[in-house]
Amino acid sequence: MNTKIKIFLIIVLSFVLTGCSIQLGSNKKTGDDSGVYISYDKGETWTQKVEFLNVGPNRSFFKSGQSTFIKQDLNDPKAIYVGTLQDGLLYSFDGGLGWQKTLSNKGVVYDVSIDSKYRCTWYSAVNRRIYKSEDCGRNWREIHVDSNNQNFRSVVVDHINTNKVYAITGDGRLYKSEDFGGRWSMIKSFDNIAVSKLVMNHKNPGILYVCTFWSGIFKSENEGVDWINIADNINLGDGKQLAGIKEYKDFEFDLSKDDAFFYANKYGIFYSQDGGNTWNVLNLLSKPGSVDIYSITSNPNNPKEIYYTIYKKFYKSLDGGNTWTAKTLTTNQIPIDMIVDHANVNSIFMAVKLAN
Repeated sequence: MNTKIKIFLIIVLSFVLTGCSIQLGSNKKTGDDSGVYISYDKGETWTQKVEFLNVGPNRSFFKSGQSTFIKQDLNDPKAIYVGTLQDGLLYSFDGGLGWQKTLSNKGVVYDVSIDSKYRCTWYSAVNRRIYKSEDCGRNWREIHVDSNNQNFRSVVVDHINTNKVYAITGDGRLYKSEDFGGRWSMIKSFDNIAVSKLVMNHKNPGILYVCTFWSGIFKSENEGVDWINIADNINLGDGKQLAGIKEYKDFEFDLSKDDAFFYANKYGIFYSQDGGNTWNVLNLLSKPGSVDIYSITSNPNNPKEIYYTIYKKFYKSLDGGNTWTAKTLTTNQIPIDMIVDHANVNSIFMAVKLAN
C-alpha cells in the first residue's frame, strides 16, 4: 500500500477512535460569530467581544449567544446589557471588555430597565414574567406574571419617579405599577395588536411610545392614558399611500433633542424632530421597500451621524442621510441592535443573532 495512503488512514482512524470527526468542505453555520461586536472607529472595523469574566486561568465565551437587544446605561456608560434567547441576561461594567451572566435558564430575555436612583435595582422582562433584582443581578424575584400566558416584550422604569414601572405584553396590554413593581394594573389594551417594544422619552417620562410590528407607533403624552398613532402623520406631500410605513423595524431616539427619533420600517427610514407631528424620509442607497433594515442608531451629540444595518451590511452617513458609505460586516449573523457609546461617540456596540 502507498505510504501516503497509509498515513492518511492512520490519521482518520485516530479521529474515529478518539470520538473526533472530520468535515471536508463543510460550510455549516456554527453561530460562533454571534454575540456582541464593538467598533472603535465609527464602524470601519469590528471586533467580537464575547469573553466572560472568570476567576482563574480558564477562559469562556458566548460566541454563539443569540441576542435580543443591547442597551447602555445613560448614567453609567461603562454598563452594557444584552438580552439573549438562551443565555439569560449578559452585562458588562467595563464597556464590553468582560461579561457576566444572570437570569440563566429562565427563558428569553426581552428587556431590562435600570432604576436611575437605585442603580442596583433592575427589572427584566423574561417570557411571561417580570423579574426584579435589588443587588445588581445577583438575586432575582418574580414580581408579575401575565395571566393570559403572553410574553412581556418591554419593562420601563420612570427615570424621575422611579416608583413607577411599566410593562407591556406582546399582544398589546400595558401594565403600570406605582409602588416599585409591588402591585400592577392594566392601563391600556391595544386590542391584540402585536407589540415589539415600549419606550420612554429620555427627558420627559410622561411621554411613552408603543412600537407595533404592523400597525405603526402609538404615542401617549400623559403616562399612558390617551394615545395617537403618529405613523398616520407620515406624508411625503404627493398624496400617495406609502407601502410598509407601519411595518416596524426599529425606533431610536435622537438624544440631542427633546423629542426626536428615527423610525425604520419596511418602506425605509424616517426622522421626526417634533415628536412625530412631521416627518422626513432619509435618502437611502436602496430603493424603498427593497431591503430589511434591522437596526438604526445615531451619534447622541450629532444627529447627522446616522448608522443602520441590513443583513451582512453596515451603513454610515455623516451628513444627515444625504450620502452613505457601506461596509460588509465580518459576521454572517443578523445585526439586530446597535447603540453609539455615550462616553465615546467613536465607538458603536452591535448585538447579533443567528440567521434563520
